[in-house]
Amino acid sequence: KATVSVLYWTVHNCTMTVLITFDIDGTLIGAKPGLKEAKKVTNSKHKEAISHGVKVVTGKTVEVKEVDHHGRTDREIIMDMVKLRGGEANEGVLREIVKEITAWEPAEGSWGDGLQVLPGVEDLLVALSKMDHVKVGLVTGNVSSIAWKKLDAVGIKDYFTTPNFGGFGGDFNSRVECLKYANTLIPPPVVRSYHFGDAPADISAATDAGVLPIGVTTGIFSVDVLTAASTTECIPVVFPNLADTDVVLKALQLL
Repeated sequence: KATVSVLYWTVHNCTMTVLITFDIDGTLIGAKPGLKEAKKVTNSKHKEAISHGVKVVTGKTVEVKEVDHHGRTDREIIMDMVKLRGGEANEGVLREIVKEITAWEPAEGSWGDGLQVLPGVEDLLVALSKMDHVKVGLVTGNVSSIAWKKLDAVGIKDYFTTPNFGGFGGDFNSRVECLKYANTLIPPPVVRSYHFGDAPADISAATDAGVLPIGVTTGIFSVDVLTAASTTECIPVVFPNLADTDVVLKALQLL
């Protein structure tokens, strides 16, 4: 009975860490209304940075829109852009391009141009930031410097655990590698680990990494597509958005 009481006290007084990571584009932030209708590029500064890096290193002009980029890491996107112009996307080339991307800054405007925080995101992050046993980081296809600059520009960076941590698409080719790495950065004991994302790659990476997936349909993918992306018997929870903070916290067993 004494052992059971101690275990109950430990879990219910939250001395063990809950780890939560978020994808960025389509999950935390999205395009402001009217951009597509006005035929303006969404997430424009990020895409400019990638094109700049490819141009400087390879001498070739390629736009991100010329390759498949939804739910993919920046390294995967860069590899396809280089190959599209007949180049060799070896590790040395990738590293040099990522280095150029990291150093690039917009000549005009800011990293937040055309971007907005999606419904409920800020309220959820505020709630999580007040829970000492919850560690909140990023797992995204973005290069790390761009990831944090975008979140800072839209005003939500400060809600993430400091020092900031995560797994990023400038360091790893696949999202599952990003997720596995992020999960090594928080010391045990971690009682539960969740990953939020809007793409099938987020769901499959989470299930492959042994992390609990939470999907949102605030990107371009449907509930059915996200649910089918699980690589195990784990059926992901999928929300239309993150607008109902209490419902999301209950799904995370935090309320």
